[in-house]
Amino acid sequence: MKVHSAYQEKRIRVLDVPVRRGTFGLKGILTVIAGGDPEVLEKARPVLEVMNDKIII
Repeated sequence: MKVHSAYQEKRIRVLDVPVRRGTFGLKGILTVIAGGDPEVLEKARPVLEVMNDKIII
């Protein structure tokens, strides 16, 4: 929470977006699991969709 508070004070908006590659024969499929402000996710979605096949909020 300290990092989140420090960014908020500076008006920096951040998403936590780990990327996972599929397994069990799903070669080449990436999944994004995004955590953070839904408004920020919607702004970042066009970039994330280019890099990934699936986005989970």
